[in-house]
Amino acid sequence: MNPQLLDRLASESSVSHLRAVSTRMRAWLVAAALAALALALLWLGPREDIASAVGTPMFWTKIAFPVALAALAWVTLRRSLRPGTRIDAPIKLMVGLLLTFWLIALVSTVGMTTAERDLAFWGTTWRGCPFYIALIALPMLPPAMRWSRLFAPLSPRLSGAVAGLACGLVAAAFYALHCSEPGLPFLGTWYLLGAAIPAAFGAWLGPASR
Repeated sequence: MNPQLLDRLASESSVSHLRAVSTRMRAWLVAAALAALALALLWLGPREDIASAVGTPMFWTKIAFPVALAALAWVTLRRSLRPGTRIDAPIKLMVGLLLTFWLIALVSTVGMTTAERDLAFWGTTWRGCPFYIALIALPMLPPAMRWSRLFAPLSPRLSGAVAGLACGLVAAAFYALHCSEPGLPFLGTWYLLGAAIPAAFGAWLGPASR
């Protein structure tokens, strides 16, 4: 048989296998996200006033903000796994969204007293918030890391960090169902710190993909 034909068939078979495994890993990621959601609801429970809270803009802001960042992190991850694909666009969008949010959070404190400003930033749950988010992200981290390793990324530390960040941001959205803190500065600080913890783990675990 023609050697070129053999090479093409082997390549197509490899690509087909990789796509099949990738599809299965995405299914595992969805299952892990559902497990993380169940963990958040069964362990921490929804906030007591959730029935009335769903009618407020802040409730949805605390979900939409991390979800939007998680979507951009996911796009960055997918691009980081393809050699030669630029990742600067989604990263710039993430940075732009963060800066815009922090500007809005800063403006929201104008006219507040010192005590009100402190409450908007620290809330009453700042000590536990980041760690709860990091723990909720745990079920999602192993399949996210495994999925990224399928493609042998050129920068495994970067891909691992972005995979962990995406998991942490999804976990932050789940945590918002429990959190009753009303301050935008709280959301922009402690939620992101919580998401940064699995991102750090992802960066640490990333080189193991080589």
